[in-house]
Amino acid sequence: MAIREVFVKFDEGDIDLAAELKIDRNNLSEEMEEQASRYIYWAVLAEESAANVNRAKMHLEILEGELIKEYRTNLEREASGRITDTMVGAAVHSDKRYIRAREDMVDLQRHAGVMRSAERAFAMRKDALIQVAWLAKMEYGAQTQINREKAERT
Repeated sequence: MAIREVFVKFDEGDIDLAAELKIDRNNLSEEMEEQASRYIYWAVLAEESAANVNRAKMHLEILEGELIKEYRTNLEREASGRITDTMVGAAVHSDKRYIRAREDMVDLQRHAGVMRSAERAFAMRKDALIQVAWLAKMEYGAQTQINREKAERT
């Protein structure tokens, strides 16, 4: 099965996650040495993304509180009847500022999910590296045994 390109979008540009996860079987020593730093890089990005989501939630809560106050005041001034929480909530949730803040939070949540998945993928990459190194060792051992047996026969 071919590995598809998976690009992660950043302000600085795109990163091909599939290429980052690829293991160079011809250079296993370097791959093993670089695994920890690659993992921590993506783990830090995942944590930063989670923090951005939390900041967006706080911003949304603050904005919602300000909009509730603003709309309640305006509705009390303009309406002749009783103002309900449903009326205020409907006004707040249809406000362009609130909608934009919600959209921003959804984008940040999606990005955080991708970063968590990338972090998990690099943890899985470590396990794959161990397996590939073990297989390479077994292949080398088998080839060495074959070479010894050929040398003994001659």
